[in-house]
Amino acid sequence: MTQTPDSYSQTADGQQQVQEQPRITEQEHLGMLSLEISLALNGKETLYDMLTACTEALVHHLAAPLVRIWLRPADEANKDLELLVSSGPAQLDAEQARLSVRSMTEGGETASIAVQRQPHQLILHTSDRAPLSQNQQSSLEEWAQQQDVTAFAGYPLLVREQLVGVLEIFTHRPLSPIAFQALSTVCNGVAMGIERQQMLEERTRLLQREYRAHIEADIARQHLQDLFMQAPAIISVLHGPQHIYELANPLYMQLVGRDDIIGKTVREASPELVEQGYETLLNQVYKTGEPFVGKELPAKINHYSSDKTYFNFVYQPTRNNVGEVDGILIHAIDVTEQVLAREKLKNNQERLELAQKSGHIGTFEWTLSTNQIMWTPELEALYGLPPGGFEGKYENWASRVHPDDLPAAEESIQKAIAGGPPYDVEFRVTWPDGTQHWIQGKGNVDCNEQGQPWRMIGVNIDVTERKVAELQLIELNSTLEAQVVQRTEDLNQTNLELQRSNNELQQFAYVASHDLQEPLRKIQAFGNLLEEEYGEVVGEGRMYIERMRNAAARMRVLIDDLLAFSRVTTKAQPFMSVDLNAVAQQVVDDLGPRLESTHGTIELGKLPTLRADPQQMYQMLQNLLGNAVKFHKADIPPVVKVSSEILPASTGPDVEGIESQVRCLLRIEDNGIGFDEKYTNRIFTVFQRLHGKDKYEGTGIGLAVVRKIVERHGGTIVASSSPSNGATFLVTLPIYYGTKEIEV
Repeated sequence: MTQTPDSYSQTADGQQQVQEQPRITEQEHLGMLSLEISLALNGKETLYDMLTACTEALVHHLAAPLVRIWLRPADEANKDLELLVSSGPAQLDAEQARLSVRSMTEGGETASIAVQRQPHQLILHTSDRAPLSQNQQSSLEEWAQQQDVTAFAGYPLLVREQLVGVLEIFTHRPLSPIAFQALSTVCNGVAMGIERQQMLEERTRLLQREYRAHIEADIARQHLQDLFMQAPAIISVLHGPQHIYELANPLYMQLVGRDDIIGKTVREASPELVEQGYETLLNQVYKTGEPFVGKELPAKINHYSSDKTYFNFVYQPTRNNVGEVDGILIHAIDVTEQVLAREKLKNNQERLELAQKSGHIGTFEWTLSTNQIMWTPELEALYGLPPGGFEGKYENWASRVHPDDLPAAEESIQKAIAGGPPYDVEFRVTWPDGTQHWIQGKGNVDCNEQGQPWRMIGVNIDVTERKVAELQLIELNSTLEAQVVQRTEDLNQTNLELQRSNNELQQFAYVASHDLQEPLRKIQAFGNLLEEEYGEVVGEGRMYIERMRNAAARMRVLIDDLLAFSRVTTKAQPFMSVDLNAVAQQVVDDLGPRLESTHGTIELGKLPTLRADPQQMYQMLQNLLGNAVKFHKADIPPVVKVSSEILPASTGPDVEGIESQVRCLLRIEDNGIGFDEKYTNRIFTVFQRLHGKDKYEGTGIGLAVVRKIVERHGGTIVASSSPSNGATFLVTLPIYYGTKEIEV
């Protein structure tokens, strides 16, 4: 646009051609305005966006500083107008966004247009316009002067003679008759667009409301079904005169012992109910429409169980939309426990009465205010009296209680009367024949409405047999204590004998290390001399000399191994902190020549520090690692792996005395020849070998020494293997034997 419409000037004929050009321009503007408004009415998704586009087109093509649209609410009873859209560079600050159209004076020009339902134009700075209110006149005129607004045009937005809103246009110059009339047509289109958009939005709101209603109904239905399925009662719904299962909660499924009853009739799914007459009750309820209530009725429902179950239940008819019975709601509660408990209570009461008669338990009732005591015949028998032999007074009872026990009995009675613990005491009574019997008295005190004690009700029980047994138990305890003393002396004697045995074992070790080895040394020495001086003379006899020397050497190794086995206990050292990493490394260094000759390797993982005998830890690892290297496959270098892990107190084999100890697990794995696991226990026994002496050296004592060392440290050792697949030894040792202290 390059030119603003100017259509209100009236000039002479000579100037007519000059004014023709603005009219053409104005018509072009009006045509383009109609096109843009038509596009806005059909191309916007919301009413607000649609009317905003319309007012912006009016502002643009009419060069209007302000265009506003007021809408009437959908409520027909509401006569007010609400300001919805306002466009233009000069905004008018309305004091209210809602105008009343009840009269022309309350709402000003806008309300006047709404009431009269006729478009009209107002020249703001002439006096021939309708009067405004004082506040409106001052504020509107002040705003018009500031914004150079001289004219106002208003159009009622009507659809089928019904007001939907008002369109206001504030301009710098009055509209020409052509523009004023053309805008009437435009406003009709806007009104129709408003109605159509409102209908669309209302339809959308209704659809959304319907969708939300469906969602809420589904949620409510699901919630109801969840409540139905989670209800603590036994519930099912039957449909039709054939009583077809339509719904059943888990408790009902569990009761009948099957989960495939939905869609089946009661006769098909629960024939037991038919046999017991419950189908007849269902037919009656369906026919009459009257509910049936059952109280503690027995029923056998699950055909997999022969137990009888008792129920409180209701057969409640359900009705359709026209009030006809179309099904039955079954609501039941299993009261079997209550029924059986009541029967059990009845049986217990009968047994109690029988027990009182046969067990000589008597009852009494003492009225405190009158000092009258009523005894049952069973109670009189407990005191050696015939029926009716008790005189009925407190003093009569007290005279029969043993004098040494009467103070304690009376003290218990007085405490109970004073509100203390119930009456409960044991005492002796003297029968008329002079014999004594033990009685246990129990009783409770009842108070009147004023809180004063007025009666004691209780029982007396003959506990003579128990008291006699207690005396016998005391005597038995004395005898047992004497036996314990004697047993302690025996244990001390056994310890002395064990100490002597250990001393003898140490002496044997000394003899074995000196006296037994001395002849072997001489045999080896003389054998050497024979070979050196007479080797050529004996000829082939040299072979026998060599065999003699080898036998002596093996005997010496055997003696050394026996000494090592005995010294696990006889030469044991005190426990101290031992770093197994250093010990294992020392063992590997000592096995260096053998590893070089076999091209073997030993891989050491991180090992813990623990409390142990350092020499025995070395001996244990030396035997285990030495065996792993020794028993390797031919032409295959041995590979030995040593690793460890810390086991919590509740993990690992149980060992007496260290169940709560934190332990370490040592794992020694090799790739050697292995063994059959049926020999697992044998390999830890002294002198037990799985291979010949000519193939693998040794005496068969090494693993026995290892097990003895492990057991001395409160641990365990196990082995697993299979032929040609290597072996794994698992050694479990306490980190700190005998305590919970941990050193890592």
